[in-house]
Amino acid sequence: MTQTEDAKRQLDELLRRYLHLIESYLQQREQCHHSMKEGFWNMTQARFALGRPDAFNATDYDQHMTAQRVIAITEDGNMCLETCPQTKQEEEEVALDDEGKRRDSEDASDVSLEQDDTVGSRDTNLKKDVMNSSSEAEGEMPRARRDPLFWFGVLVPPTLRQAQSDFVKSVQHMVALTNVKRELNQLHADYLRLYKATYSDK
Repeated sequence: MTQTEDAKRQLDELLRRYLHLIESYLQQREQCHHSMKEGFWNMTQARFALGRPDAFNATDYDQHMTAQRVIAITEDGNMCLETCPQTKQEEEEVALDDEGKRRDSEDASDVSLEQDDTVGSRDTNLKKDVMNSSSEAEGEMPRARRDPLFWFGVLVPPTLRQAQSDFVKSVQHMVALTNVKRELNQLHADYLRLYKATYSDK
């Protein structure tokens, strides 16, 4: 009798959890639908601002593009968005390059202040260094920034930036929906198994 009552309490708890997840699933789906709708609306507004109904399509950017984020599966089986290793490495390289350039500029400033007697010759050398560093920076600029918005130019409409944000949110909602759906399926299987084990003899 005690085992039966305990099994019934477990069934009630599983059912309560199941109903809670259904509510969460419906909310996530509604938010995903809203983000997708807003994203396409803002995309239309951006095309209207440029006067090009066919703007921002696959023919407007380099076909060698790569994904910045991928969907990974964690140890517990859930899905999550992760930054690609290539993107992380490029960001670290850019940060190191910026730090190195900052230190070089500080060292050059310290040297120029300490040695006033050789200002003329040192100014000439500094000008050459600046010209060389600027040419190197120009060569590194395409690698430094990989924001997909810049595929379509530098001055993009604000509505296109908002569309990007909306679509990113929709992808996050899709990942959350997948995780909730997976947990719902597991709870359903657990409920049926416990139900059959409890009432199979009756």
